[in-house]
Amino acid sequence: MANTTDTLPPIVFVMETETPPGNFIERSITMTQAELDTFANAWQQLKPHVLAHVKPDSLLRISRWAVAEMKAVTLSSAWFEKIPLRPIASSADDRLVRFAQFKEEGYPLPSHHPLVFRRLLLYVDYDRHAQTIAQIFVTISGWVEE
Repeated sequence: MANTTDTLPPIVFVMETETPPGNFIERSITMTQAELDTFANAWQQLKPHVLAHVKPDSLLRISRWAVAEMKAVTLSSAWFEKIPLRPIASSADDRLVRFAQFKEEGYPLPSHHPLVFRRLLLYVDYDRHAQTIAQIFVTISGWVEE
């Protein structure tokens, strides 16, 4: 059952470098193609909801670094499509599956230093029994290359 406008999942903004909350175990997740398709469908249906909430000013509020650079950030209209999501963890009972991406695959954000790379990351918790997206986390992560 897909999310409806009455059951839109919360979008939680997590401060840069912090891990989204939840009791998840990082492990290889086995999902059927039908489950993956149902998730992908639900995610695409939530695109307007996500785009309405993930804006430059919301990213500025969770940014710990590059604040001056973040004031000028713009998000391309295609950023939503550019962040791949794959199952990375699940709850102990396997009911909830957390989808995310490697931080290098996140949407590029401005940095305060040429050796620092920062990305917009999404964590999406999918309820396998209800076949809905339960919660969405938005954060920023980065790394230094030398």
